[in-house]
Amino acid sequence: MPPAIRDFRWEPTRVLNGKVYDAVLSFAVESDSAITDLNAVLSDYGGSIPARAYPTETSKTLQLASSTQTSPSIGTYSGQVTNLKGGKRYQASISVTNSAGKSDANFETPYVREFENIAGMDNVLVGASYHPWWENPCRYYCHWDELGADYAKDTTPLGTPLLGLYNSNDPLVISKHIDWATGYGIDSFWCSYNGRPAKASKYF
Repeated sequence: MPPAIRDFRWEPTRVLNGKVYDAVLSFAVESDSAITDLNAVLSDYGGSIPARAYPTETSKTLQLASSTQTSPSIGTYSGQVTNLKGGKRYQASISVTNSAGKSDANFETPYVREFENIAGMDNVLVGASYHPWWENPCRYYCHWDELGADYAKDTTPLGTPLLGLYNSNDPLVISKHIDWATGYGIDSFWCSYNGRPAKASKYF
């Protein structure tokens, strides 16, 4: 039968001030016959925000090595990626072939910072107002509409946010905002309560 891919792991190996620069990816392959082809590629995982919000970075093909053989039919493989630009999650696309066929699997990494967290590296406390009231699509309050949003063009009369007409509840948006803020020395947010029921939102 075709191989089975499982147990994906992501282990940072070089981290400076919270930013991951290098990491090792590993995964297990179960196969009852010899593996004839094996490869893994790390590329951007766009998710819910526009590609313009990510640093430009080419996909990385991993040089894989067999690290362990846990049983006659199960082996663990790993490969290192270096000099990650971050500001995104990554997707590892893995394909394995044996005499019975080919199997593919995609795994998503945690968010990788674009900037090192320098906020705590001085004795100056900097705060910024933060308004988590933006929704797309709108359900409770629609502040994008108040700005004259054109949803078909992803714009407002005031210009297009780098993250598009985003949703403040989106974990990727939250990660980007915290990354940018702490990367430029902001220690804390003063959050504005937007009046929606507490049960309506997972994050705010």
